[in-house]
Amino acid sequence: MPRKPTDKVIEHRITFGQKERDLLETISTSYSINKVATPFVALISDVSALAFLTSLYIGYKYGPSKLEWLKDKYDSVEELAKDVSAVIESESQRYGQIKEKLDEAGIGPFEALFMGTPFAPIFRVI
Repeated sequence: MPRKPTDKVIEHRITFGQKERDLLETISTSYSINKVATPFVALISDVSALAFLTSLYIGYKYGPSKLEWLKDKYDSVEELAKDVSAVIESESQRYGQIKEKLDEAGIGPFEALFMGTPFAPIFRVI
């Protein structure tokens, strides 16, 4: 069915004062910042994204000089991978030794966090 044309138009107007305009500007700014900050916080909270950004920064800052050093020291990527895996293995063994010593001494992981600090005697009592 066709609509009947209107015979009169009523106009409503809302007028804001300076305080209301300032409030709307603040709300608009906070909304815009939220639209940008939410994805940024999600990016930073993701471990893989943060590792990627860190590697990009380190590559940009120290890349050319370290790359030349690596090229001089290693003939292939396999040699570098062997060295990295050897370091990881030695650190893993070292961690195991430290954990065994702490277990023998009766020190738990929470107490170990405060070893060498002024708070160590407090946690030995608890």
